[in-house]
Amino acid sequence: MQSSFFDKAISNQGGLKSKKFLSEMKSLIPFKEIESLLIKHQIYKPNEGKAGRPSIKCNILVGSLFLQNWYGLSDPMTEELIHDRISFREFLDIKLDDKIPDETTICKFRNKLIAKNLLSEIFDLVLNQMK
Repeated sequence: MQSSFFDKAISNQGGLKSKKFLSEMKSLIPFKEIESLLIKHQIYKPNEGKAGRPSIKCNILVGSLFLQNWYGLSDPMTEELIHDRISFREFLDIKLDDKIPDETTICKFRNKLIAKNLLSEIFDLVLNQMK
């Protein structure tokens, strides 16, 4: 997908320390592996090319949980800061036309992961990458 004018205009914005940390963490998170795991356990269903309401991208949902963990955010504050912080949007690869999860979506997604004992498995995958 081609970058928009908005994407280019904000590319050098945001806090440098936060941007550096999130960039390093983004490279460690195996988003594709996590997405495959979630599809296998029927937690996430991509709807690329299908009719109906577009689903929120898996990396945005999963990344939102990492942001919550790292910054100690509630569901409402996570939604608010994803809308507001450029560094969060870059970490989540959010483009201008991407759908951002609301607080209820974040909560339901996390609860599904907890119910299937996948939340700790996902965090362990990243911990292993860090080691």
